[in-house]
Amino acid sequence: MKYRILVQIPELDEESKMLIKGILGNEFFVYFDKSEVDISTIDVLLVFRWEGVMDMDTLKRMSSLKLVQSITAGVDHLPIRELVGMGIKVMGAPGANSMYIAEHALGMMLCAIKKICVHDRLMRKGEFHQEEMHRTLFGKNLLILGFGTIGQEFARIVEKFRMNIRVFKKRSILPPEWRGRIDRVYISKNELDDVWPWADYILIALPLNDETQNFIGAKELELMKRNALIVNISRGKIIDEEALYNHLRENVNFFACIDTWWVYPSPGESFSQHFPFHTLSNVLMTPHVAPKVPGFFENMVVTACTSILKVMGLTH
Repeated sequence: MKYRILVQIPELDEESKMLIKGILGNEFFVYFDKSEVDISTIDVLLVFRWEGVMDMDTLKRMSSLKLVQSITAGVDHLPIRELVGMGIKVMGAPGANSMYIAEHALGMMLCAIKKICVHDRLMRKGEFHQEEMHRTLFGKNLLILGFGTIGQEFARIVEKFRMNIRVFKKRSILPPEWRGRIDRVYISKNELDDVWPWADYILIALPLNDETQNFIGAKELELMKRNALIVNISRGKIIDEEALYNHLRENVNFFACIDTWWVYPSPGESFSQHFPFHTLSNVLMTPHVAPKVPGFFENMVVTACTSILKVMGLTH
């Protein structure tokens, strides 16, 4: 018996639709338009965005739904409580573009400590400042918050810099390949009070949920080194926005590299946050583009489809 899957991703082109059919077609009847099928018979819902695409009234009519699969790594944009309360499994697609996100994080980090953007702007104005000193990654202390696919990819890259690496993760057991390569593992946020002052660099690679929202606030920032550098390629709301802005404004040697934000503009709107981060010189900003390389969207689709087959017990 074939399952039924409804794909609600308006951004899909014909090539991506064929890709989905190619992966799932032997096990699923694949529908891209909910008007083409009795939605009460749908077993799996594949989505990218939720707002403006799905609604709770439609969801309640999907009485056979067993799984909501997102093509994104995080699922914080989905109504998780409602879905779980209805007995529906919720899955993301981590790992699809982890290497590119880790690469972007390293790029931001190096750009910040080597003042590359600063030098570029000054030289375009005719200024030539060789007296400037820069920081290094070699032999420095790195704290990775979240040791999933992105955290591990980043650790692989920066091992070349002989950094001292500590990680915060859910469980104390490391994957076999990392045993002996990570200095220490922390599983409780309370343990980090002694680690914030140790870290020269902090990478945020945590999923956003009730436990991690505002994971870093004024207290944690105050415990960090005055010249610490933090990189957020996860979700903006993991850091308290006001606390970060105030800390950056009051500590000019502290630096933040931010790719993920608290507020996202709608098409045609200007970018702005609740606090004017763009006015601070100790912030490096990119518009949530860390995974954006050719093929990134296809990677997300393939990873999500592979997850569906696994969750539904259809892998061999």
